[in-house]
Amino acid sequence: MKKAIAYMRFSSPGQMSGDSLNRQRRLIAEWLKVNSDYYLDTITYEDLGLSAFKGKHAQSGAFSEFLDAIEHGYILPGTTLLVESLDRLSREKVGEAIERLKLILNHGIDVITLCDNTVYNIGSLNEPYSLIKAILIAQRANEESEIKSSRVKLSWKKKRQDALESGTIMTASCPRWLSLDDKRTAFV
Repeated sequence: MKKAIAYMRFSSPGQMSGDSLNRQRRLIAEWLKVNSDYYLDTITYEDLGLSAFKGKHAQSGAFSEFLDAIEHGYILPGTTLLVESLDRLSREKVGEAIERLKLILNHGIDVITLCDNTVYNIGSLNEPYSLIKAILIAQRANEESEIKSSRVKLSWKKKRQDALESGTIMTASCPRWLSLDDKRTAFV
């Protein structure tokens, strides 16, 4: 039987209460049912609440452990990495995202994206359609993250400006023993 390894990720701790992790697990289970010549390795890599926008997951998360394991030969060529989509591997700029994918493929690890059942392997790097598809997915993922980042920055800028103009406190976040007064001007 062939070995498959799962990698699951979502960006913010708030998503833990959502369906992201269950959806990714469900996709993996469904794929394994259809592809009975594979078994799922006992080691599963999960970055729960770790963003891939600036590559944090590849520097200090489970994904960095996966990359380290393939570079040191602990994960052998012929293994398949199962991910929901390429945007789980990276939301960085296109060049960096494609380099990450190439690093995995060049170690003989195939990547299967479960959302569309696409197989990326070492040969994919020389197939224009596969390469263009990967580039477009990486571009979309990065643009989505850039837009979200921009919106959050604008929102905080507005909160700071409103706080300066009105004398109110920007956010109700505070230690548990404090609370915001009704006028939002002091913690009590």
